[in-house]
Amino acid sequence: MEKFDELVTTLAEKTGQKEEHIKYALYGVIVLILFCGLGGSIISKLVGFFYPAFESLKALESKKGSDDKKWLTYWVVFGLITLLEHIISPVFALVPFYFFIKMIFYIWLYIPQTNGAELIHDKFVHPYFKKYEA
Repeated sequence: MEKFDELVTTLAEKTGQKEEHIKYALYGVIVLILFCGLGGSIISKLVGFFYPAFESLKALESKKGSDDKKWLTYWVVFGLITLLEHIISPVFALVPFYFFIKMIFYIWLYIPQTNGAELIHDKFVHPYFKKYEA
């Protein structure tokens, strides 16, 4: 996010616009790209992979174990969803704004306010794992 903030600051200085307006414009461009389907696949993959990978690397360096568990849970859920998506991809191709929905879903999985990956893990993944573990 630091690089994004640096980009926003640079653009604001060069254009004379407020940083807040630059941020909203950039977010708008990303959403527009996703809605039009242009590059939506790569953007949703970047959102679902690079930020969590960066946070996972930071978690490996930290002393506390709670962040390790959070990101391991994310990667288990991410892997299962990626597998499921690959299996039934023809169905997803019919969903309007699929890549936008996918990007929002990935964000929902890892933001601290929702911890969606933990929810999915606790409600679906863990019970099946325990049932078939032996």
